[in-house]
Amino acid sequence: MDIITKTAKDAARLLNAIRAQYIIVLPTGEQIIQGDLKLHVADAKPQRKVRAQPRHPHGFLNNHILPFLQHLKVGDVAVIPVPSGADMNEIQGSGASIAAKLWGNGSYKTMRNANTGNLEVLRMA
Repeated sequence: MDIITKTAKDAARLLNAIRAQYIIVLPTGEQIIQGDLKLHVADAKPQRKVRAQPRHPHGFLNNHILPFLQHLKVGDVAVIPVPSGADMNEIQGSGASIAAKLWGNGSYKTMRNANTGNLEVLRMA
C-alpha cells in the first residue's frame, strides 16, 4: 500500500468516526464512497464560444470617416461616401460615434441621402 492510499484510508476512518458522507477519488481513479452520494464529473474543458469573423479590419471605418469630420466647422456639412463592402448602418453608427467623441452628444445630425447613397453629417455646435 503506497502512502497516498494509506493517507486516504486514514482520512476515511476519521470521517467514518463522525458519521460523515464523503467521496474520495484517488489519483489512480479508485473511489472510496461512504453514504448515498453520487460523483458529478464536470467536462474536462468548457466549450469556448466561437467569435464571428469581423467584417472589416480594426480601425477601417474610423480611418474612412475621420478625415471627413476632423476639420468640420459649426454649420458645415460633410458628405461621406459608403465604401465597398460596408453597410450604411455601419457608416451611420460609426459616423455618429466619431462625431459624439469629437464634439459631444447633441452637437451633430446625421442623415442618409437615398439619392446619392452617402451619409451626410451636419455639425450644429
